[in-house]
Amino acid sequence: MKKMLTLLIFSIIFLTACDGTKSITNDTSEKRETRATSHSNDTANSNESNVIIELRDQTENYDRFLQFSEKVVKGEADNIRIITYTIEGDEIIRELNTDKGEIISRYDTTRDQYGSQQITEETFARIIEKDGLYILKNEQSIDEDNAILAKR
Repeated sequence: MKKMLTLLIFSIIFLTACDGTKSITNDTSEKRETRATSHSNDTANSNESNVIIELRDQTENYDRFLQFSEKVVKGEADNIRIITYTIEGDEIIRELNTDKGEIISRYDTTRDQYGSQQITEETFARIIEKDGLYILKNEQSIDEDNAILAKR
């Protein structure tokens, strides 16, 4: 009788635990999709929007990033905001400002639950393409950690 009761208790715990995991996954997916839809509506209101959103295998407002890259080469002033999402659906924001050929990057991970929870600012000389990624480059080296967007 004790074995049967023990088996029943473990079965209930197991089934309850499996159901909770599914619920968390669904909440995370919904969170990511809600944020993406919110930003999609913002960028759809204006072709001149400075917000570029990278979701899984697609990038919204990608042409705006290419315009920014051209202005960097020409030494013209411009700014954009690139928003990427973690697997959990948290935002990571990179703001890029350029003037006279210099790129100032402000990297914000304060909305990422598992990130470093800080805002860093760094200056770069140009944007290069390497292995299907656009990467910010300073004069010292190419750092893969400064990848800003996947090439589409």
